[in-house]
Amino acid sequence: MRSTQLALAASIGIPLVSPSFAGTITASSDNRYGAVIYFDGGTQHYLDFAVGEDAPLYQPLPFDDCVVGPAWLACMEANSSYIDLGPGNTIKGLTGSGSLHAQKSAGPGMASAYAHLSFGFTISGLAPGEVQPFSWTGQSTIDHGEVYAKIVGPDTNLVISDPADWNTVVTLPNGSYVMDYLAQAAGLEFPFYNGSVDFSVTLRALPNACSASAGSCYIAHAAAGCNDFACCDQTCVSDPACCTTAWDDACVAAAGESCAPAFLTGEVPNPINGHRYRVVPPMTYDESVAHLAANGYDLVSITSGAEDAWVRHNLLMHVPGLPVYDGRIGLNDIATEGTFLWTSGERASFLRWAPGQPNGGTSEDTVLIRGSDGRWEDVEANRPVIALAETSFGVCGGGGSCFAVHGPGCDDESCCNEICFLDTFCCVIEWDQTCATGATSLCAAAPTGPIVTNPSTGHRYRTLTAGSWLQAEKLARLLGGHLAVIDSAAENEWIRLNILSLPDSPSNAFIGLSDHAVEGTFQWIDRDPSTFTAWAPGEPNNDMGVEDVATIMTNGTWNDIPDTLLRAAIIELPCVGDLDMDAKVTGADLAILLGAWGSVGPIGDISGDGAVDGADLALLLGAWGACPTSNACSPHNTPGSDQPGCTQCVCSIDPFCCASKWDELCVDEAGDECVNACQCGNG
Repeated sequence: MRSTQLALAASIGIPLVSPSFAGTITASSDNRYGAVIYFDGGTQHYLDFAVGEDAPLYQPLPFDDCVVGPAWLACMEANSSYIDLGPGNTIKGLTGSGSLHAQKSAGPGMASAYAHLSFGFTISGLAPGEVQPFSWTGQSTIDHGEVYAKIVGPDTNLVISDPADWNTVVTLPNGSYVMDYLAQAAGLEFPFYNGSVDFSVTLRALPNACSASAGSCYIAHAAAGCNDFACCDQTCVSDPACCTTAWDDACVAAAGESCAPAFLTGEVPNPINGHRYRVVPPMTYDESVAHLAANGYDLVSITSGAEDAWVRHNLLMHVPGLPVYDGRIGLNDIATEGTFLWTSGERASFLRWAPGQPNGGTSEDTVLIRGSDGRWEDVEANRPVIALAETSFGVCGGGGSCFAVHGPGCDDESCCNEICFLDTFCCVIEWDQTCATGATSLCAAAPTGPIVTNPSTGHRYRTLTAGSWLQAEKLARLLGGHLAVIDSAAENEWIRLNILSLPDSPSNAFIGLSDHAVEGTFQWIDRDPSTFTAWAPGEPNNDMGVEDVATIMTNGTWNDIPDTLLRAAIIELPCVGDLDMDAKVTGADLAILLGAWGSVGPIGDISGDGAVDGADLALLLGAWGACPTSNACSPHNTPGSDQPGCTQCVCSIDPFCCASKWDELCVDEAGDECVNACQCGNG
């Protein structure tokens, strides 16, 4: 069995069997220098350091000295080196770190210290169009100073000047490059600034198996490498087979032991109850409980079929970078064999055991949900598995109205949790007027305007008044739908023309797109795999680090914004029973439902209660036939149509259609000249 112990120290200067790199990286130049200076108003005192004749190229070079005056001090401690410098100057990366201090206490003059690390390297051996990935990581703490780093090469000019921009992956083709890093601290007379900078920077070539499209580092898979660049690199240093053969159980164990992040996802909000959920790397039961308690979370507890279905659909399935997996929840019979309680001590009121479960006797005291079918089974507490975490406010769901003043918490659980995540006072001290006003703003969205049907899909749309993204999705679910999911340019344009381009329409509105689970990876609320996007130039940009949901603007482009901003919303009400999305309910849909019979949704779960059963069959049979359509696509004896944008387009061409009746010619014009607005399918 291969060792799972990592030896991170081996990545600095100790030759190893190299996991495969896409190219060869060679040191080509070395121009490192620095200085410490004080100037007393008449005389400059300084000491500088540089790579010279007595300092061999391509070797570690330390800087360490101070200059001291009666009221000035400038010191620098810095070092830099190539990583794994081998024969022919073959390297795996570049690294530097240091601490600079400059103090000025009185009188004229100034003090400063700076370190300039400049490395040259070349990349060769890549195929045309291939690139070599590097992790470019660093950190800095600055008090009256500055830092910047840059990489310059073929079609490359990457600059980092903000410490918040560190820890990224850069991909470089064949060619010659220079990486510069400058750190400077200054102490000035007016005011009496004392400057300091602490810094570190590393550019390290990643094995070509480390890729964002590879499997999770915390789940075994047949291919080599994994999708967390830093963890992949660290693991492969110890065990090169992880990046050349397969990411097996030994690699997973190493990743979990030495580089597992606190959570595998961001917070995913549930509109049903307002709870926030996250996914935890593989741990034993006790490790998970302790880890979550330290971070303000608990293992998930599930109280209804709808919540159970939501957890499976949004956490066990459809998480970017993770396959369908099994996840531990908080149910256990540790205290009394056969009596299953949640970690809170409450007895379970909802259960969804798989056939023959629980069956573990005294050895299997904890519970997981199977991602494959949503059923529950008992497992050993000491078995490391991925776990599901949640956080919420226990006072939510009881007490008085969310729109009135009273003690902490309020009776709308989802609204209450959202308010209290923004302002904990409301759930700890008092639900005061500020809390009530916030609820009125965030949670009071209501349907407005007509329901408009898209003839090409049979889906119906309407708008909601302003509220938060989560509360809009909650209301959409109560109405039988969800925030709008946009699959194509044609659908996007239809929404623009029929909903956003009319008098009194919102200037922008929420749609069902978010990156709550994994920053930068946007998903539709129904987890539709559509890859269509219509982002405005420069978007999404995650401004201020909190922009997790999307809006559509009047020009049809999208923007990411915080989910607690108040916006109108566009909701989509799918045709009931149309499981294959062909705008009609037929035997094909019935076959899908019967194939999912008895399973845990979402496939076939028309009623939304978490199970596919007789309630869903009744709804499907009740909707049998063609989905609702628009009268814009058929002649009628009244003027205009039920599609506002379509009516506007057709009547601008042929006023008769809005003055007399919508005849066959109007229908032809809807399908030909106004195909984008009318979606009648003639064009």
